Amino acid sequence: MFQSPLMYLPDIFYYPSSTGGDNIERSKRLQKSLSETLTIFYPFAGRYIDSNLVLDCNDEGVEYVETQVSGCLSQLLEGGELETELRNRLAPIPHRPADGPIVLVQFNMFECGAVAIGVCIKHRAADATSVFAFINAWATAAGLGVDKVRAPSFQLVSFFPPRDIPTFTPNFGEKKVEIQKRFVFNGAAISKLKAVASANIHESRQPTGVEVVTALMWKALTMVALAKHGRLRPSLSWYIHSTCEGRLECLYQIILLGTLQTRHWHVSQPMMMRTKWNSITL
Repeated sequence: MFQSPLMYLPDIFYYPSSTGGDNIERSKRLQKSLSETLTIFYPFAGRYIDSNLVLDCNDEGVEYVETQVSGCLSQLLEGGELETELRNRLAPIPHRPADGPIVLVQFNMFECGAVAIGVCIKHRAADATSVFAFINAWATAAGLGVDKVRAPSFQLVSFFPPRDIPTFTPNFGEKKVEIQKRFVFNGAAISKLKAVASANIHESRQPTGVEVVTALMWKALTMVALAKHGRLRPSLSWYIHSTCEGRLECLYQIILLGTLQTRHWHVSQPMMMRTKWNSITL
């Protein structure tokens, strides 16, 4: 059976400097709301047991780190190699044992008053939809109160149990040179892609911007693979992170947490979090 790679899904959220408020107090409020959110998303406070593929809901908690950054957010967002190198330091470093915390949080405070919040969640415990639902719930708890969070259901596997899963063992351990690049599609380019796509499909519905950009990039990667290897090769998956704010009306109340079994304990108190301090120099 194929298992998802033992890695973390990273996200970094940037917040410019505001005139009022104290970042230390904001961090305390985020810690409190995170603790409250974990009583609802209780599997995230547990541990993944690799030996028997179990998500153990043992309430061991998550890791929360606070850092002081000697620089301004504007320096980080200038772009180029410096931006990429420093940006990677704003997310929690997931060099943890296999049985380490499922959720890692790093609250970065810049000298200018800006904040960057790095969140890493273990991929074997959650897919992208589950990660977004958790972060959305945490934001709701911090801004409106935990009573406004819509409780999810973790019963999706019981409704749609995995069957006849093919055996597939990809080589994730191979060392390769990685190159990071960013491609920006403006409104005019996306409109042109939509027009081209609409002319070649027999549907009344116009494709979305995410669909046409995804199709273009997928086609490009397919052509590169064909030119390089002389044939098309099997693909595992491809994840797209896009801005969906204002487009999603639901919070994904049924969530798939990996493909794991869970052990349940009754949760009545907020989860405990280990807090650490660190510093980053720009």
